[in-house]
Amino acid sequence: MEFRQPILLVDNDEKTVDLLRLILEGEGFIAHTAYCGEAALGRVQSLKFAVVILDYALPDMKGDYLAERIRVENPETGIIILTGFKHAIDPAKLNKFNYVFEKPVNPWEMLAALKLMMRVPKQMSKQIIQ
Repeated sequence: MEFRQPILLVDNDEKTVDLLRLILEGEGFIAHTAYCGEAALGRVQSLKFAVVILDYALPDMKGDYLAERIRVENPETGIIILTGFKHAIDPAKLNKFNYVFEKPVNPWEMLAALKLMMRVPKQMSKQIIQ
């Protein structure tokens, strides 16, 4: 199955981005990449993404701040957070994200969540993955 809506991967770990991009493209997604928050914002301003998959601890900004900025550009964009610091995320900010995956991420679980997000309305797909 092909998913025509583009996905943006944002992480400063190039190996993580490359692995996830290969998996997504192998599943028919159109995957774009960015290695910092500012680069991600530039891409979001030039292209509408269905979902942004981003690291919570980027070198230039936190994921919750980046999620807010992304949603200013496009409120319907789904947000998946990848983090090694799930305990450090303020519980009051969790509603900014559709899914939170703790690193190391099982790419197949994340892929299943992503496919679900592409099929159901954004407001119905909010949940936290342990």
